[in-house]
Amino acid sequence: MTNAALIAELESAQEGSPALDVAVYAALGHDLLVPIPCCTTDLQAAVGLVPEEMTWGVGWDWEIVGPWAYVGPANQTRMGRYGRSPALAMCIAILKAMETGDG
Repeated sequence: MTNAALIAELESAQEGSPALDVAVYAALGHDLLVPIPCCTTDLQAAVGLVPEEMTWGVGWDWEIVGPWAYVGPANQTRMGRYGRSPALAMCIAILKAMETGDG
């Protein structure tokens, strides 16, 4: 699955799942022979996937009524990514940062 397809799937997901956890973990280039964190359902697990050199944030948008997250270099403007849960939003933000070369 391409990163774009995975991002689209995460954006349309009603909730996280073990299958999405595996897809995100694989897209980030991690070893699938180790226990895979529940990154699409657990915000702490998702934040654990943010590269060390990146800054991140998570919050709630009252106009759109949904959670958002961002990931990016400390010296750049970051755009929020939305998901149905904070963990999904964080996974989307991580993959988007990779897609744009920020991750």
